[in-house]
Formats: sequence, C-alpha cells, structure tokens
Amino acid sequence: MSTVIKVRDLGKKYKICDNHMQYKNFTDLAAQIAAMPYNYIRRMMNGESAPPKEKTFWAIKDINFDLEQGDILGVVGRNGSGKSTLLKIISRVAEPTCGRIEVVGRIGSLLGVGTGFHPELTGRENIILNGIVLGMSRSEIRSKFDEIVDFSGVEEFIEMPVKNYSSGMFMRLAFSVAAHLEPEVLIVDEVLAVGDANFQKKCLDKMRSYHEAGHTILFVSHDLYSVRALTEKALLLNHGEQMAFSDTESIAQLYMEKYANIPPGAPAPEPEPEAALEPEANEEPEPPAEIPSETNCGFKVKNFRVEPFESKTFHAGGKLRFSFEYEFDREIDNFKIAFAVNTTDQYNSCGLLADSNELGLAKLPPAGKVACVSDNLYFTEGNCIVQLAVLENDVPVFLNKEIANIYNKRHPELIFSPRDWFDYCVKGTWKVKH
Repeated sequence: MSTVIKVRDLGKKYKICDNHMQYKNFTDLAAQIAAMPYNYIRRMMNGESAPPKEKTFWAIKDINFDLEQGDILGVVGRNGSGKSTLLKIISRVAEPTCGRIEVVGRIGSLLGVGTGFHPELTGRENIILNGIVLGMSRSEIRSKFDEIVDFSGVEEFIEMPVKNYSSGMFMRLAFSVAAHLEPEVLIVDEVLAVGDANFQKKCLDKMRSYHEAGHTILFVSHDLYSVRALTEKALLLNHGEQMAFSDTESIAQLYMEKYANIPPGAPAPEPEPEAALEPEANEEPEPPAEIPSETNCGFKVKNFRVEPFESKTFHAGGKLRFSFEYEFDREIDNFKIAFAVNTTDQYNSCGLLADSNELGLAKLPPAGKVACVSDNLYFTEGNCIVQLAVLENDVPVFLNKEIANIYNKRHPELIFSPRDWFDYCVKGTWKVKH
C-alpha cells in the first residue's frame, strides 16, 4: 500500500491578543495608534523597557503519523485538544506554523455545518457551487445531482434558500455533496452529531463503502462507539499534543483510562462465569419462569438474568452478566447463542455471539445453564432491550426480542450512538454447565 498522508513535526500557533490590542473598526485602530506615544511614556515611567511580550497558543504541536491507502483514522480527544485544527491543516484550509504535511490525491472535507454554502442561494444552486469548490466538474455535478439530493433527503426543499434550512438539513446536504465527490481522502469533522440516527447510519455506511473502495478516511468524533465501529487506527490528542497513535482498541482503552476514570491496565481478575449461574448468598432464589419464544420449536428457557458486572448500576463502558437455564428434547448440532442489547429507538447497539468452537462443545447438550460476562459495552443513555437467540445451522430454535430490559446510565465524559444488529460485536467470557 502506498502512503497517502504523511505528517511530520506538524504544529499550529495562534496569537492571543489582549483586550487593549483588539479593535473592531478603523476608528478603534486609529485610537490605538494615537495612544502609542502615551503608552510608551507610561512604560518608561513605570520602569518598563519594552512592551509586553506577545502571547501565543499552540493549537497542535509535534504531530507525526502516516496513513496508507485505504486506512480509516479516528481522531479523538477532549474539546480543545486540536482535532479540528489538525483536519483544517490536512484539508489545506489553514497553513501550519511548522512541520510539513504531504497528501496524495483529491481531498473531500466536511469541517462544519454548511461550510461553503451561501445562505441566499437555493439548495440546488449550493450543490453546484459547493461541488465546484470541492473540485467537481459541471458534468460530474449534473450526473450525480439526483443521487446527491436523494441521499440528503431534502428533495422537497431543494428550491428553497438554504438560510431557511435547519442545521440538520444543512449538514445532510453538505455531507451528501462531499460524499459524492469520490475523493481519494475524505475528511469528516464532528458535524455528524447534528444528524439523527437514521442519517448517521447512512453516513457511516457511505464511509464504509469508501473504505471498501480503497479510499482513505479521517474521522473526528466524540462518539467513541462510532470511532470503534468504523476505524482501524486512531490518534489521541491532548492539549494539542499527540498522546498516542495506534490501533483503535488500544486508543479507546487509553481514552477511557484518562478521561472516564476507568483504572489503567487490565481489569481485576474476573470470576469464572459459573458465578453468574448462581444467586448471591443474600438473595432469595427466584422461582423458575419459562420465557416465551417466537419459534415454537420446544426449546425452553427459564431463569434468564441480566445485571451489571462488578457494579450496582450499569453505565456506558461497563460490563453485563447474562445467564439462563434451558431444556430441549435433543442435542443441537452447529449451534450458536447470541445476545443483543438494543436501544428503545430500535437501533441495535451491541451484540455477543458464541458458537460451538468458542464454547468447546461439538453439540449443545439437551439441558444446562449458559453464562456470559461481556467486555465493555458502549451505547446511549436510556432504557435498553435485551434479546436472546439460540440457533441451529443459523436457524433460530429460540428467539425472544425483548427478554429483559436494563437502564444504561450515561457516562459524563463519553457519547455513544446506536447502530445496526451486530454492527459492533463485542467479546465475552462464556460457559455452558450441564
């Protein structure tokens, strides 16, 4: 693979002006010039030999990384860490103060809601204008116009001036134009946070198709779930400095440790999942309750439990413990057991899947207990629906799409968005007892 983006010792410095150095118009500027002799005399009388030094601020400093063709990079960090500044420099919107950057190919960027749009022009006119600004030819714009409008979902308002658009409509149209530019490098800033869940999914699917076509993507987001689901590499910035550049999972764990108060390193040794099969010593055993299935195959499930692991409340970034007992009239060949945790708006968040190889069983015994402790789960705050499926040769013998509910408490430092079924399949520690 050829190197598409090469960044070396990149830095951007801004001047910070004091209030007395700011002016809004020519009159203010003239007043500042007229006051210069007085300011000079005042400094001399106070024993000051020179005017105060100019204050500066490094938005980013000493950034180094390489991206090859087809890479997807997630850029993460807290507000003010320099993420947007870095993308502006890569997009050639801003010039670096020091260092160098090399980009091969055409760049398509979406750095802000409505960037490059004229508020007095209609949606149709702005598509043409924005397409030309981004490097598309007129024939290319005409050939893709209907596709751009259909993707944006604003066809009813395409002849309306965009100053009357909502921020969501603005963003959808802007992303649609940038996405259909088909650049070698696509740069997307946090603007996806403006869209609803349906459009976010469309955008992520579009970026995945770019990745499959061999294009390079830089993606900035506070939505750690989207970054983990979409990207393979990640860059963590902290106060403008490069804290780490590695695979996405390593960066996500480092981000959680630094900003989410999660202890560094591996978690404490986990008990064997059999512990999830038995009630706590101070709990009353619940009477067995058979759970209905949509399949009517005779596979019986009872005593299903889902609860936070190692804590009393469940929050984004935490773990869940699942367990249930089952009975069937025979052994099951080529079996799979799957859990899904979905948000109530029907956009599924996370899934866990185990088959005969992972469980070390050639066949699922006709009766037993299943337990699973998930890895860290990431999704939005609110009530979540838990689903359970048991499959034989990929055909469900048991299926319940709302076997339990659990409330997910928002983490104060993190934002997560829901996605498709098993779009993000997490790992877990499984055990079957029979």
